[in-house]
Amino acid sequence: MNIFYIMKNIKIKIFVLCGIICFSAVNVSAQRWRSGGGGLYDYAKIYGIMLSGGVNYYFGDIEKEGIFSKYAPKQMKYYGQLSFSFSVMDYLTIRPNVIVGKLTGERNLYAFSSWNIEPDLLFEFYPWTVHREWGGFYIYAGAGCNFGKIDFNYTLDNVEYNRKANTIMPMIPLGAGLKFNLTENLQLGIELGYRFALIDNIDRSLDAYPFMHNGTLMKGSNSQWIDGYYTFGLTLGYYWKY
Repeated sequence: MNIFYIMKNIKIKIFVLCGIICFSAVNVSAQRWRSGGGGLYDYAKIYGIMLSGGVNYYFGDIEKEGIFSKYAPKQMKYYGQLSFSFSVMDYLTIRPNVIVGKLTGERNLYAFSSWNIEPDLLFEFYPWTVHREWGGFYIYAGAGCNFGKIDFNYTLDNVEYNRKANTIMPMIPLGAGLKFNLTENLQLGIELGYRFALIDNIDRSLDAYPFMHNGTLMKGSNSQWIDGYYTFGLTLGYYWKY
């Protein structure tokens, strides 16, 4: 038998076998995608809606003694958060996000409180991919803008000075989270974050400090802490494939 004829037949059989294997693999993947047999995080990109809430902790010039000092209980309030996310690759998710909360701080003669709403655009990075059967660990970073309504009080010689201010502040959010799968679509998790302001001056800050008293005396001109706040809370998310 001609050797070239044998080689030709072998090549044809190899091509046919490869074609069968490829078709079978695609067919199995499609079935797993349709049926969900491989789990939510196999062979798919993911949409998600997440609700979260917890406590926040203001840190800035009104907390001049440093983080978690004796004034810490007066700097803890609460927040709520709504997020929508979609994965763009196995390790990266884009997450438009809105956080709403109250910030407060008090030290010596100064005190402030404010309501804030902050839309963000976050990027979540999953070191071990988003395709995990148990859940996922992620770190995030992004950019946002804080819209705040501040009520600031300063008392000197029993005379109270009050200042109200509206502020628009560019912010940088950073943080990390851990999520656990409850069902095929539900996840429960925890998230820790820190958001810091990019501006801190008499015209724009998160705590209305520094300020001009009676139009003549500058208070806080030597301020040294950039304004920001920490968040720690629980998350509940609903996720599906696309």
